[in-house]
Amino acid sequence: MDRLRTAMASLAFALTLAVTPQIVWAQATPSPAPAASALVAAPAASPGPALSKPFGAQRESFVIGDYLIAPTIYNEATSGKSGRPSFTVRSGTEFYVDNLPFMFEAQITNWAYTHFAGPPGDCAVVTGCITNIGHTGQTYRPARNLADTDTDGRIGFRVAWPRIYIAVDYLGKSAALNYPVVNGVGVGFEKLPDFEKTFAYYASLYYYPDLEGKFTVFNRTTNQTIVYTFTYHVIRYQTGVMYAPWDNHQAFIDLGVIGDGVKAGAAAPGSQTHLAEYVGAGLFVP
Repeated sequence: MDRLRTAMASLAFALTLAVTPQIVWAQATPSPAPAASALVAAPAASPGPALSKPFGAQRESFVIGDYLIAPTIYNEATSGKSGRPSFTVRSGTEFYVDNLPFMFEAQITNWAYTHFAGPPGDCAVVTGCITNIGHTGQTYRPARNLADTDTDGRIGFRVAWPRIYIAVDYLGKSAALNYPVVNGVGVGFEKLPDFEKTFAYYASLYYYPDLEGKFTVFNRTTNQTIVYTFTYHVIRYQTGVMYAPWDNHQAFIDLGVIGDGVKAGAAAPGSQTHLAEYVGAGLFVP
C-alpha cells in the first residue's frame, strides 16, 4: 500500500510539473544568453469570451411566419370545433447595451373561427346567443366568421446561455364581438432559437395578471350610462423547433405549438382558450 501511495504521489507531481507554467527563478550570477536559434516566441494567449457574450453569441435578427392548422378555440361565440385558417407572425433581435445582452420581439397572432347560429329567436331555445358584458343576460348574434387577435411586444434580459431571457411583455387582445380591446403587462421567460445550428428549439411562457379595457353601455330603459371594467387573466405559451438544411442557416422551416388560457375577470362574459399546431418558415440575419 505504501508503495502504491508513493507511486501515485510521484505521478501527481509529474502531472503538476507538466501542466504548471515554468517559473524563472532569480540567479545570483547572470546566465549566458541563449543562442538566437534557440529563441522561440511563445504563442500569444487568446482572450476568453466575455461573460455576457458566450462563444458563438452574436447580434441576430429574425422574422417568422406560421400557418395555424385548424385552431381549437373556446369563447363566448364558439365551442372549439369551428377554427378556420389562422396565422402568427413574429420578429425579433438580440442586441447589447454596454455589453449587457437584451432581446426585443414583436408578434401578432390571428385566431379565426366561425360563429354558428340558428334562426333568430328566444335565447332560451335558439342557438347563437352571446352572454352580455356584465352578465346581464344574452343577446342573439347571427352566424358569421370572426377572429380574436393578439398583438404584443416584449423586451428581455439574458440570464443564461444559450439564449434564455427573462422578459416583460405588453399585450393587447381584441375580439370581433364589439368587445373592448384589453391591454396589460405580463412577465415570463423566452428561450430564443440558436440559429447557427441545423436543428434549434425555442419556447416561451408568459403570465398577464390583469388585462383591462373599458366598455360603455347605455340602458334605454333606465336612461343611464354604465361603464364596465373588462378584465382577463392570461397565460400564453409557445414552443417549437427550426430546421435549417442549408449551409448558411439563414432560411429555416418552423414547426410548433401555440396557445393560451384566458380566465374571465370583472364584467367579462366568459373565459377562453386558444390552441393550434403550426408550420411555417423564416429568415435570420446575423
